[in-house]
Amino acid sequence: RQAGDAAVLLEYGEMTLDFHLRARVHAFEQALEAHPVAGVRATAPCIRSTMIHFDPGVVSQRDVLHALVAVERALPDTMRELVFPGRRVTFPVVLDDRWSRDALERYARSVRDEAAYLPSNVEYLARNNGLAGAEAALRMLVGTDWVRAGLVFGVGFYLACPFLVPGALGIAGPVAAVYPIESPGGYQLFGRTLPPWQTWGHGAGFAPAQPWLLRPFDQVAFRAVSEAEYRALEQQFDAGQYVFE
Repeated sequence: RQAGDAAVLLEYGEMTLDFHLRARVHAFEQALEAHPVAGVRATAPCIRSTMIHFDPGVVSQRDVLHALVAVERALPDTMRELVFPGRRVTFPVVLDDRWSRDALERYARSVRDEAAYLPSNVEYLARNNGLAGAEAALRMLVGTDWVRAGLVFGVGFYLACPFLVPGALGIAGPVAAVYPIESPGGYQLFGRTLPPWQTWGHGAGFAPAQPWLLRPFDQVAFRAVSEAEYRALEQQFDAGQYVFE
């Protein structure tokens, strides 16, 4: 569907977390890369959709749509037999960190002091999921491998916290997110890690043309560290010397 004068939004299926749909988005993008369309400048994939940006001075929206439909129709009916490469990347994380608690305290002082997720997001997660307290929730969150499904940057989330530090780690339903820079945000916070983003592409795993670390279908694991250890690792990261496991 139309997304302004210079973009088309392609969506698959119902609004749900379905890896078959995510695989189809990825297969579509690979096919489009293999058969580029003149005037198409970039794509921005997410879980069940991708935004196709084009130059209307080079190609019309109608011609873009015809080309995109042809790419989609050439895809196999099912994604079950497709294989996508992926890595396992481990992030150090400070659980229930002081920066997240500070953000929640600031929110309680400046926005509202009563909410189901106050004073502790972690306790709220435990209650909502029938777990025996914050420790059980944290063990489950860091004991689970996650799959990189999309690269999203923006402040369109429900703004539970007006200010979050880089690397703030939160969850909303089945989706977790690492906030790459200082920003507002609305996910339920449970830790802080190193951000998978370097604006200038500085450091191992980053490049100026690709300032993000994770690729589609990478597996993400977490390793709990102390605040002191995290601060030392953060200094290495800021200097471009940290190498993710």
